[in-house]
Amino acid sequence: MDCHIEDYGSIYISEAIKYNKTLNYIDLSDNRFGTEGMEPILEMLKHNQSLISINLSSNYIGSNGASFLSQAIFKINTLISLSLSKMFIEDTEVKLISEAIKQTSYLYFIDLSSNRIGNEGAKYIGESIKHSSSLSCIDISSNKIGDEGARYISVGLEISKSIFCLDLSCNQIKEVGAKYISEAFKINSSLVSINISRNRIGDKGAFYLSEAMKINTSLSSIEMAGIEIGFKGVEHISKAINSNSKLTSIDMSDNRICNKGAKYISEALKTNTSITSLNISFNIIKNEGANYIFDALKHNISITSIDISRNFINDKEYKDLFETMKLYLDITYLPQNLIYDD
Repeated sequence: MDCHIEDYGSIYISEAIKYNKTLNYIDLSDNRFGTEGMEPILEMLKHNQSLISINLSSNYIGSNGASFLSQAIFKINTLISLSLSKMFIEDTEVKLISEAIKQTSYLYFIDLSSNRIGNEGAKYIGESIKHSSSLSCIDISSNKIGDEGARYISVGLEISKSIFCLDLSCNQIKEVGAKYISEAFKINSSLVSINISRNRIGDKGAFYLSEAMKINTSLSSIEMAGIEIGFKGVEHISKAINSNSKLTSIDMSDNRICNKGAKYISEALKTNTSITSLNISFNIIKNEGANYIFDALKHNISITSIDISRNFINDKEYKDLFETMKLYLDITYLPQNLIYDD
């Protein structure tokens, strides 16, 4: 937590809790630790055998710090959650951390988001996914792994039997990377939730994802916000929704879904009985497209939550309908849509 503790303060903290046997959670995020400040903390962690969760986000770790941390991960046999977001971690540091993860049988969750991890770092993470028997949830969003990095991650996913939650959003992944990930989907039977938002996947990438969604029997939630899909991409995804009976939540917000795309979605919703939550906000759906969606909801009894806000729907025309639907459906149409009169 943000206490603005500087490097010298970390010495006092580390000495106070080095041999504490009751402390389970420690949050030292958002401070001002540099390399000198992190080293006493990480040295302390090597001696502590009670910590379950550690949050060191928004500090600076450096290569020496990564070495200390990797030793701590290996030695703390109680640690299940580790947050290392916004720590300027690069590929060389990831290598050290990943080696430790491969050897631990306790770590369940790791957050490496918003760092400087490239495709080489993704290679090490992929190895961790492949070999770890405990790692179940990993967040590497807002890095720069690209298509090559996606390939390394997918290799790990093809073998892993423990990973069920993966966040790859904002990683410069394009359609080629989407193809690699999709191939892993077809094989992996443990993955339950994936976020691939804010990547430039496009309609072709959506096709690859849809083919995997038709086959995968474990995935229940997929986030595809801002992946630059239009009506063709939505057509592919809608066909997958038709044939997938496990998917319960889908986010396609902030794309280029128009009336035609809304029609594809509506046709899928008429037959799908598993989806309970749908987000299609921030698209270019107009009144015609809204009619398709609302007609589908008359036939669908599984949808309990839908977000259709920030489109080009005339809220005034649909106000009564929205209010009626709110009686039995968690529908979000405000903030107001951009008023458009067909």
